[in-house]
Amino acid sequence: MLAKRFADAKPYEAPNHRGVVGLRLQGFEPGGPENQWVGLS
Repeated sequence: MLAKRFADAKPYEAPNHRGVVGLRLQGFEPGGPENQWVGLS
């Protein structure tokens, strides 16, 4: 597992979640999981 600092998490737009800021913590990056991800909103 790759550790990611909160400050390095990339924001993303979640469908049908208006006014919510989502951060992708794990997944869809080199060396990480390809079919799953973990986010925080």
